[in-house]
Amino acid sequence: MSKRLEPLNVKKFTAFCFVVLGESENREDVLEEHELFDIALELADENEELAESYCTRFRGFIEMSFQPAAEEYVSNDSGQMRFHPALFEVAACARTRKNGSFPERPFFKRVGAVAACKYHDFSFDA
Repeated sequence: MSKRLEPLNVKKFTAFCFVVLGESENREDVLEEHELFDIALELADENEELAESYCTRFRGFIEMSFQPAAEEYVSNDSGQMRFHPALFEVAACARTRKNGSFPERPFFKRVGAVAACKYHDFSFDA
């Protein structure tokens, strides 16, 4: 990948993430790359460039979810991973590096800002 990704529709990206995460949970294993791409391609109305953007941003979302800075935005208390909605929103829209990954510090700074502004009442306990 040699260019930064364009932002995605937050609702569609979040739906894509839920489908992929649900499929992975059902089979108790991660999806193969071609399976991930097939789901993205359907969501992207067969637009391959857009489908690749969904996949790349999803991989970045997962990578960021396992960083120490994600601790307050990811819960595994119930034995099932749960994600703060700000993670999805920022992963859909944040500026990427040319390789499609997210720079960690700006990513989590923006997650914190989005969480405080739009999701100040959010709780994993609810």
